Amino acid sequence: SDKMNRGKSLFRNVQLISLDWCRPKDPPVSLGTSSIYTNLLKHDCCVSCLPYNVNNQNFSTNEVVQQVFDQHPGQHTLLGVGAFVWNEPFLQDILLKLKAYQFPGSILLGGPQISYSTSHPQVYYPNADIFCRG
Repeated sequence: SDKMNRGKSLFRNVQLISLDWCRPKDPPVSLGTSSIYTNLLKHDCCVSCLPYNVNNQNFSTNEVVQQVFDQHPGQHTLLGVGAFVWNEPFLQDILLKLKAYQFPGSILLGGPQISYSTSHPQVYYPNADIFCRG
């Protein structure tokens, strides 16, 4: 019934991708990603986090895409990624590859590139499904 489904998410499987610009003193996962991860766990979501350092010389968008598919638990997976200035070219490449390889889940983008865009984010990110401002 509708009453029983209120407050329940269609997406119980969540993958977070953290595409950060890290310095040696920084933690392996950003505070923002860690906070989202913890909140999702509190709401009974099955969540995984794939942290990446985009300024590492060994960083590869192909590896990110491969790991997303390797850890993808099903069609009701929500893939969440933060859009920042420093990860823009990498994010665009990852989104393009996920679309080309027919990622069956939904892709949610948030972060400053979404919150502060002057027009609809779909214009800049046509390969994403859901946008979160704020």
